[in-house]
This record gives sequence, C-alpha cells and structure tokens, in this order.
Amino acid sequence: MQGSAQQSRRKHILKNVSGVAYPGELLAILGSSGAGKTTLLNALTFRTTPSVVIENGMRALNGVPVYSSHALASLSAYVQQDDLFIGTLTVKEHLIFQALVRMDRTIPYRQRMRRVEEVISELALTKCQDTLIGIPGRIKGISGGETKRLSFASEVSALSSPKYIGRTRFLTGTLGSHPILGADARPRKKRGLDSIKIHGFRKAFYRNVLTNPPLMFCDEPTSGLDSFMAYNVVSVLKGMAQRGKTVICTIHQPSSEVFALFDKVLLMAEGRVAFLGTPKDACQFFLELGAPCPSNYNPADFFVQLLAVVPSREELCRQAVDMICDTFTRSDAGVAIEKEAAAASTKITTDNKGIYIDGESDISIQDRRCPYKASWCAQFRAVFWRSWLSMLKEPILIKLVALLLGIVYFGQELSQEGVMNINGAIFLFLTNMTFQNVFAVINVFCSELPVFMREHFNGMYRTDVYFLCKTLAEVPIFVIIPVLFTSVAYYMIGLNPDPVRFINTLIIVTLVANVATSFGYMISCVSASVPMALSIGPPIIIPFLLFGGFFLNMGSVPVYFKWLSYLSWFKYGNEALVINQWEGIESIECDRNNNTCLHTGHAVLETLSFDEGNFIFDIICLFGLLIFFRAIGFFALLMRTIGKE
Repeated sequence: MQGSAQQSRRKHILKNVSGVAYPGELLAILGSSGAGKTTLLNALTFRTTPSVVIENGMRALNGVPVYSSHALASLSAYVQQDDLFIGTLTVKEHLIFQALVRMDRTIPYRQRMRRVEEVISELALTKCQDTLIGIPGRIKGISGGETKRLSFASEVSALSSPKYIGRTRFLTGTLGSHPILGADARPRKKRGLDSIKIHGFRKAFYRNVLTNPPLMFCDEPTSGLDSFMAYNVVSVLKGMAQRGKTVICTIHQPSSEVFALFDKVLLMAEGRVAFLGTPKDACQFFLELGAPCPSNYNPADFFVQLLAVVPSREELCRQAVDMICDTFTRSDAGVAIEKEAAAASTKITTDNKGIYIDGESDISIQDRRCPYKASWCAQFRAVFWRSWLSMLKEPILIKLVALLLGIVYFGQELSQEGVMNINGAIFLFLTNMTFQNVFAVINVFCSELPVFMREHFNGMYRTDVYFLCKTLAEVPIFVIIPVLFTSVAYYMIGLNPDPVRFINTLIIVTLVANVATSFGYMISCVSASVPMALSIGPPIIIPFLLFGGFFLNMGSVPVYFKWLSYLSWFKYGNEALVINQWEGIESIECDRNNNTCLHTGHAVLETLSFDEGNFIFDIICLFGLLIFFRAIGFFALLMRTIGKE
C-alpha cells in the first residue's frame, strides 16, 4: 500500500512508515524535533488532531485490523508525557481507584487491594503511598520520579485474564499523504525450551499482574527527569518488556546508559524511517554509510544530530536525510520489514481470526467495542468515592464569613433602618453563596477535565458516570456549607425568629448555592480552560445580579431585558427570602415625622415589586434552573468527548 500524493497545500508529516514490534522488546522512537515521533505515536493510538488527515493505512494486532480507539484501549495502555492526576488524592488512593475501574469485574475486592499493595512495593512507592500526589504551586506532593512511576503503575498494574499478543507490525499507511503505522501480530514461533520458559513466565506474570495490557505506548517517559531518574524509569519499561509486553515509546535525548537498554530503535527524520533495528545494528548501518559513531560518544546524540535539519543548511541536510532513508529502504533489513508488512496486510484481508487469549479462544477486536472493564454501577461507586475525597474541605472559612456578616448586621430591629439593612443582609446571603460556589466549581472541574479526558478515552468510565458522580459527590458539601453559613448568621442578624421561617431560609439558601454550582458546571464545561472560565463567568453573572431585585426594582426592568431576569437565580432567591422575612409582619417602627414609613411587611414587598403569592413559584423556578444549568453542562461535556472521538 502506497500513500497517494495530495493535490493540496497540506504538509506531509509521515511518509511510508512501516515497522514491526515484538513482545518482549522495548522499541524506542528517536529523532530530532519535528521528525514525526509523536505524530507517529498519535497516529497509532487514534490521537491525531482533526487537522491531521489520514488518507490510508492500517493498524492491526494479531492480523486483526483495529478501527477505533475503544478497541485499542481495551488491549493497550498509553502513558502520556504529562502526568495527569487528581492532586488531592494520595498515591494509594489513586491506585485503589484505578483498581476499582480498570480490573476485570470478576476479580474480588480483596484481591484488588492485595494487588495494589504489590504494585506499590514493585514500583518502589511504599514510602510515598500515603503522600498527596500534589498540585504544582498549590499542594506539595511526590517527586518527579515518583510521579512517573505512578503513571506506569496506573497503566500496567491491574489483574486480568492472560492475554497474548505476538508481533506488532507497523503497516504502510498515509498521514497527510504519508503512510502511517499499523500493527499485526501472530505468536512468534520459538524453539524448544525457550518457548516454554517465556510462555510460562508470561502466564505467571499475568496471574499476578491493575489492566496489564499486552501492548504499551509511552510518550516521552523521561521528559523533565534527570539522568539518574530517567535511567530508573526506562529500566521499569525494560522490565515490563522482559515480562512479555510490547513496549513502544518516543524519547528525547537519552543518555548512553538509557540507549543501551533499548532492544530496538526506530530512527526518524523528516517523517521517514531512517533505521529500524537493534542499537548495535544501527551503529553498523551508519558505519557502512561512511558516518561511524565516534568512540566514547553517545550513539543517540550522534544519530539525532546526523539526521537533524540545520536551519542554515536545510537543502543539504534534507538531501542527506533522503539518502540515508533511501539506503535503509533498499537494505536487507528495510526490505525484510516491507515484506513482513506486506505479508501482514495480505493476511489481514484473508485471515481475520482475532486476538489469542491464553491459547483457548479467538476474540475479534471489532467485537470488543466496549472498553469498560467495570460495570456502570461499579464505575459510579468508584468515581463517586474519588470525587468525594477530592471535594472534602474545611468549612472553617465559611463560618468566619458568616460570623463577619453576623457581626456587621448584628441585632437588626424592625425599624425603617432595619428594613434596608435586613434586605441588604439577605442579598449578601445570595451573593456570597453564588460567587463562592461558582468559582470553586470552575477551578476544580476545569482542572480535572484533562484527567477526565484521558481516563475516559482509556476506557475507565463513561461521561454520564463522571458527570453524575461529580454532581452527587458535591451535593453534601454544597448542602453543609449554606446550612452552616445560614445557621451562624441568621439569628445574629435578627431575621424572622419563627422556626419555620428559619427552615425556609435554609432551604432557599441551599437551593441558591446549588443553582450557582450548576451554573459553574455549565461555564466550566463550555470553557476550554480555567482562565477562560474565570474570564467569562463574572461578566455573565453580573446581569443576573442586577436583576435580583436589590440594585434594580423589578417593576422597572426594561421589557427587552425581561427574558434575562427569568434566568436569574438572584431574582427568585431574593424574592423568596424577602417574602419569607416580611410576610405576616404587621408592625414596623416608624418615626412620627416620617410620612413615607413602611408600616407593614406587605408594604416592604410592594416597594420592591415582589408578590407574596410567588413564594412557591420561586422555589420551583430555582429547582428548574438547577436542572437546566446542569443539563447544559452535561451536554457540553458530552459534545467535547464526542468531538475528541
């Protein structure tokens, strides 16, 4: 299969990339910046951006073509360059969550927890297992090396039934107008005792190992680490490969010690394959080209520099790169790879038998459309548990704010001055609950979106499970906070002492707090980042605030803005609280010299253009806005995941 030339201005990113990766081998993709390393990895794992056009090509495992990210996710792991975690969890809590959603549903809980302990020990995370993962700039957490090892533990430490994937072949395909890689596999036949040893070791490993995928992709696993930690990280990958996994990774500037750990290297330049083979064969290949690697020189640095395009000598460098790539394509190794890829491509069209599962049955990748290991209920329990842990916070600040409000408005009486002060305190109830909850949700939810996206596409849980759990996990928090706030401030201010009125206030303030939370969800789900959410949230809140009946009398709202007032939870909350406060008040102190006194609570409501008959209607509208904003937030999040797919 050859990529057809595009008659457009598209930039060719990958060109005729073919290759093969075997179980038990660590394959490293090397090249200078812009060589196409990450693009190749993204093309393999269905992670290319919409602007990247894949014209043709194939990914296959065991001779079975893989057509969707879900099918691949059920059989592989992808460790991204950025380590994305919920920073408020400890290392052990994070691994427990991974075990709950990624291990086969048939595995008992005690066996999952036992495996978590084993993984913590295997990857040297015992000392930091009870340490918070941390949030840069906010919460001090574990070190960079521990974070990277936690990433590997998350991806490869789960119990599952034994799986076997043989050779992973990179078939010819086209990205832009360039071939991309695919994968085909059949168990590689070995002779005698070697085959028995390897197979027995693999089965023992799978019996003891959280999803344990047979195929693993890593993007820049040593990024940001010093040479010592980088060596340790690659050693972990090497150990995984030696246990029978197929490990493919991109890597930037490996040390000579790290380079020596690789079983195979794929050198890329200008989107083409410059070499694919063992590190020793790479040195021999370039020696035969008349470009020997100097002694006492890091081969990785030498190859990358040799294949780089120097800004001042672009044309000359590109000619040299083309010569090297063409030479490898014509070499015995290059021809063998092309033949193997061609044979795999032909076999795919004639023999589509599927993935071998412990030598007992064949399961077609196409049939494994659902990547979720856990049931819907199990996903719900696990995500709810994690959301609850991450949302727990001390309510001391809420008490202090309520106490401050109570002191400022302490002991208000039913007088003309008291009417204005009480109404002001009531409106502050609403504004405090609104801004506090909206900004709390915008910061937390947006910051979790990258984690959600990665875990969702790794087949850990569904979008509806995540959104529903986030919603329900935060309900206790956003019920306790307004109850504490109202309980502290209500009687200090001197609001209506009737216990029924107090309970009504608790209900209304709690409803407003949760409507504001729902609004924050909506803003965070439609925003691409936290700064964007913070920049668009306040300008949208301000009009709702103005139509709350405190700054602008409801009777004087212009007709063309009436529709906007119907979406204002300030309007419904303020009207309900003011009615709750003043309804039934028959006497308000008045100065004899004041002819414009408000003598009753009814007069206060009339002045504000509030209708006493709207109390129940206001509460119903608050419930309606709560559901409305959350529904928009959910569909916005769903559209983002569908767009990514």
